[in-house]
Formats: sequence, C-alpha cells, structure tokens
Amino acid sequence: MKLKALTITTSSLLLAAAVSAQMQPPAPAPELKKLDYFAGNWSVEANMKPSSYGPGGKTTSADHI
Repeated sequence: MKLKALTITTSSLLLAAAVSAQMQPPAPAPELKKLDYFAGNWSVEANMKPSSYGPGGKTTSADHI
C-alpha cells in the first residue's frame, strides 16, 4: 500500500513539473503598446506653491521610466 501511494505521489509530481515547464506566460495585451510613449528619460520643471510642507519655489526632477 505504501509503495502504491509513493508511486502515485511521484507520478503526480513529475506530471505537474512537466506541465508547468511547458507553460508560457501570456502575451501582453495590444492596448499596452500605447504606454510605450511614456518609456524613456523625462525632465520635469515645476513651480511649487508655498504650503505647510515647504517654502515653495522652482523644482526640477529627472525620471527614467
């Protein structure tokens, strides 16, 4: 009985490993191509208003997306 259970368990694990090795990740949706516009390096300049968080003034940032 133990041998039969061991055989079934081993077979199940091997089958699961074989199936998961063949699975491919899904292809991205075509709508995501529209987001390619935002990829790259961006420079931002802004004028911050004074608030309780700080005095305000000009600020710049550089982003890589």
